[in-house]
Amino acid sequence: MLNYEIYETAGVLPQDIPVIMEVDERYGEQIEAITKEYQKELCNHPFEAMGIDTLMAELKKTSEVVKTATALSEEHNYTIQLLFWLYLVPYMKENYRKHGIDMSIFQNTVKDISYKIEECKTVHGVVGVFTSWFFIEQELKLFALGRLQYDLRTYELEDYHWGDYTITKGDTVYSCHIPASGPLKEEDCMASFKQAYEFFGGAEKKGGILPIHCQSWLLYPPYIEKVYGENSNLKKFTNLFEMINQIDQGNHFNDCWRLFGQPYEGSSKGLPSDNSLRRNMIQYIDDYGVFGIGDGILLFDGETILNRK
Repeated sequence: MLNYEIYETAGVLPQDIPVIMEVDERYGEQIEAITKEYQKELCNHPFEAMGIDTLMAELKKTSEVVKTATALSEEHNYTIQLLFWLYLVPYMKENYRKHGIDMSIFQNTVKDISYKIEECKTVHGVVGVFTSWFFIEQELKLFALGRLQYDLRTYELEDYHWGDYTITKGDTVYSCHIPASGPLKEEDCMASFKQAYEFFGGAEKKGGILPIHCQSWLLYPPYIEKVYGENSNLKKFTNLFEMINQIDQGNHFNDCWRLFGQPYEGSSKGLPSDNSLRRNMIQYIDDYGVFGIGDGILLFDGETILNRK
């Protein structure tokens, strides 16, 4: 069974532990065996950038393993996914030590589990997780550095030019993610960029520049223009990037749960309106009803964003 050190490391709230322990008592031994087999296939290529094909293949493989675990109990599907992740924490910690990664980075990265537990409680009313994306952390390809997380990707879009600096297809970029861990303040993001620059050896990159890429619903240009308040943290965050791509998803608001804590049912009816961002998005839904995601790039030299408008 899991011990309290693992719960504490992952930031599991005390009131959630008994729920997890109950499922662990029933299925933990089997899940631990599945995770031990899974570990044998991990970290063959740590710190190596992944293209979209590799990423999807790894996700499919991990999803199949998780499916084997969750087949133990349909009733406890999300909690078993959480157990699968928690049983991998000691393995992940040992790998960080083996590769000389500071334990504070390990601790910050593992805290992502607690954020995903809160998302699952909000969206599904269950102590658990509903994603198998965690494999990227176990492969030593994603790291939480301050407020943001980064994984190593190969660039897949049209060539990007800034002066004499170019990013072409296949180049390594550092793709940042925004965990649901509180306000998204510009100063915290800048501190994270500096930490990423040091961690990934930005001074040794081409031109001493760390190319940071972000693909997110938060960067969808129509939201930037019509939803975010001019002085809001979100607007300031988007201004850190140069927008380079827009993916329209029509009337499919796939990220509705991230903002409203529930899936999109085709209209704004029933969506909570208890803050200005939610109210603005509801107005956007009523007026436009078109959704998507955007891509942005920033070039960081360790102190400043070079391509900032």
